[in-house]
Amino acid sequence: MWYSDKPVTQQSLALDISQIVSLLPDIDDAINFFRWFLRDNSPGVVGIDRHRLDKFYMFIKTALKSVMEFCAEKSWDDEIVTNVVDTLDIRIINSQCPDSISVLSQNTYS
Repeated sequence: MWYSDKPVTQQSLALDISQIVSLLPDIDDAINFFRWFLRDNSPGVVGIDRHRLDKFYMFIKTALKSVMEFCAEKSWDDEIVTNVVDTLDIRIINSQCPDSISVLSQNTYS
């Protein structure tokens, strides 16, 4: 995805990858996928060039949207929402990821 210069391809890939959450049959697997997605991608913004930064932010926003849709599909089950919030808390809000990711996630759903 990072080496593609075609926005349509980038958006399609971001959507495909982020929708894996809703395709996993086991809820724990879906939450773990989201957790690992954030773990692997949140630090990536450090040192990234300006042209790839927009791709990166779009990727993170698409994943956040997909996980919110996943929660909605599960009727906002308390356990699932708690796991998602805990994941966001650990991986973004109270972590050492760049402030831009924290602000992006807060602005997306506030």
